[in-house]
Amino acid sequence: MKPIETVAVVGGGPAGIACAIWLKRLGMLPKIFERHHLGGQLHDITLSLQDVPGFYGANVSVLLADLVQQLHQMGIDVYEGHDVVAFDEAEKLLTCADGATYYAQAVVYAPGLRTRDLKVPGAQWVTSLSTSALLAQPLAGEVLIVGGGDRAFEAALRLSEAGKSVRLIHRRDHFRARPDFQQRVRALGIPVHVNTTVEAITPTQGGVEVVLKGPRTTKRVKVESTVAFIG
Repeated sequence: MKPIETVAVVGGGPAGIACAIWLKRLGMLPKIFERHHLGGQLHDITLSLQDVPGFYGANVSVLLADLVQQLHQMGIDVYEGHDVVAFDEAEKLLTCADGATYYAQAVVYAPGLRTRDLKVPGAQWVTSLSTSALLAQPLAGEVLIVGGGDRAFEAALRLSEAGKSVRLIHRRDHFRARPDFQQRVRALGIPVHVNTTVEAITPTQGGVEVVLKGPRTTKRVKVESTVAFIG
């Protein structure tokens, strides 16, 4: 059996970049394929880094620049704007959405974090926009954010600090978000509803109506947009 040398890494986020670097160190020839821009979801982080050794308190752009430099120094090929749609294991060909094909003996799939969908009637009305995209919208109404982790709290902080009206909904009474995020949310006076679930979403003129079931009552609220970060 011929040793594996050329490996396609599908996904150019932090996981894909780290994988490619280690493959190169192990003597293989990795190629990174990223459908958007190298860095993946790092581009959605605007708050200072807290969990990356050697980069505590730094802007994510510093980390990304360091990773890109490592890729260049190691001679790892990067294909940005290449959306991989198929891999023919027999022919060892990777196919992209534009029809272009590339040879690879093996594929590593590193698509990054995926947010789970709300399993409720009307879930299709939950916006698929990122926090950055929401910030670019001329929002006049309230944004409802569902989730209790770092991504939900970071979204609430960014939107609130930009002058948007926000409220957080979480199905438990405790959060996975880091303590400093929780403290900042409290300091900004962002409304937080615990032990509360989304039961249904229906479109209205200028937004959506959301049915919220709390520990004591069920109520309907009208908001301009709903976003879920429950992954």
